[in-house]
Amino acid sequence: MSTAGDMAACKAQAARLEKELAAMAAAHRRLQESEAQYRHLTELSKAGICIIYDRVLRYVNSRLCQMLMHPREALLGRCFEEFVSGDQSAVVAAVRERFDTQAQLEQCFETVVVAADGRRIEVELNLTVTSFEGRRAAMVLLYDIGARIRAEARIRQLTQKLMRAQEKERLNISRHLHDQIAQDLSILKILCATLLDGEIEAGARLKPHMEKMAAQLQRAIDAVRALAYDLRPPGLDQLGLERTLLHDCQSFSAANGIPVDFCAVGVQGLKLSAELEINLYRVFQEALHNIRRHAKATRVTVRLVASAPYIVLRIQDNGCGFDPAERLEAVREQRRMGLQSMEERARLLGGRMRITTRPGKGTRLYLEAPLFPSADPLVQERPVTP
Repeated sequence: MSTAGDMAACKAQAARLEKELAAMAAAHRRLQESEAQYRHLTELSKAGICIIYDRVLRYVNSRLCQMLMHPREALLGRCFEEFVSGDQSAVVAAVRERFDTQAQLEQCFETVVVAADGRRIEVELNLTVTSFEGRRAAMVLLYDIGARIRAEARIRQLTQKLMRAQEKERLNISRHLHDQIAQDLSILKILCATLLDGEIEAGARLKPHMEKMAAQLQRAIDAVRALAYDLRPPGLDQLGLERTLLHDCQSFSAANGIPVDFCAVGVQGLKLSAELEINLYRVFQEALHNIRRHAKATRVTVRLVASAPYIVLRIQDNGCGFDPAERLEAVREQRRMGLQSMEERARLLGGRMRITTRPGKGTRLYLEAPLFPSADPLVQERPVTP
């Protein structure tokens, strides 16, 4: 009886083991199928894909082999940094340190890799932490962004040409307003004032009307001259950026009753390019315009500081401030281009602009640009940051 029971127990255990083995075999087949599908998908990807652990390439897809112009066997087992341009080593080292010290990491950055023929390829890298062959590894996706960068550069070139054309047209209109229309209005005012000379009887009756006409003509002259100045301040070419900003700060303060503290450091005697001057001036002009219309400020500070290799324009007010997200939405809805135009001018100079603000805490504009940009600031080397 005991022997029969033991035999039954052994058969039951064998059946369980057989089922477990069958389940394990099925799981192994599913895993193999999943890996095969995964590898198939990675081989079809338009992005270069590699998996790295212990700082060595453990897997590369066909697209990455094509990108770097190396066969797969020439890549596997080598350090990824070998294929990164030497001037980008600090960027990759910073990302590697984060990978080594952070349990979870998702990193997107731009860098440059070098193909076998020496060709530099600008890429965007997306790095995530994964597991490969039972090890903690980094999966890296590389996208060739050279075409996108060239398209962006072309757009910036066209934008620069457009802005140059606008400035040229503004200069022409400003000269026409100042030299012709304002002069014609001044002559009309003089004729109006002298029209009744010698006409004693008519003069007594018509003098009040003529004085009103002369006053109206003077207002028109002032408006035309102000418009001409806004289009292209003559002092910018004759006096330079520093004295023009000082004059405008004084005029703004007198017209709006808002004290403006202006200070320039390091720009005395400095020869700035016409393009740098006009773009800095336009940003300054738009900032004061926004302060007058929206800020409700009682004090404004303007600083212009030149310290090689950069020039910095800082404009700060103690007004009501604003919510950047809400303002951006308003800009889109109302199609207002003020802030976007300022940012575009900073980019065209090869610089950067930052606006810091909070409701009730005022607004601070900071613009930094190269003092001596290349002949074409749009072809400066693209900054790469981790």
